[in-house]
Amino acid sequence: MIDKEANSLAENKNLSILIAMSLIEQIVADIKLLPVDKQEAAYDYVHRLREETSRERKAILDRVFGSLSIEEAEEWERNVQSCRTVDVESW
Repeated sequence: MIDKEANSLAENKNLSILIAMSLIEQIVADIKLLPVDKQEAAYDYVHRLREETSRERKAILDRVFGSLSIEEAEEWERNVQSCRTVDVESW
């Protein structure tokens, strides 16, 4: 049962990657069909979105910065590191 669940999770992740790549590929294909001035407008729009996302992330980090004590931050970091280790025996 665990193997089936693991395979299902892996397949879902791969499907998500394929869908995302298909979306990106479709966007690129559509942009290639546009006149150069419209391609430039699309670039400007995507660049603005990227900058906006960066500003939003920074604002979130600024709001939470310092909300953990040093001890809490160290414990959190240890927990994150342990999550990066795969225990093959647990599958």
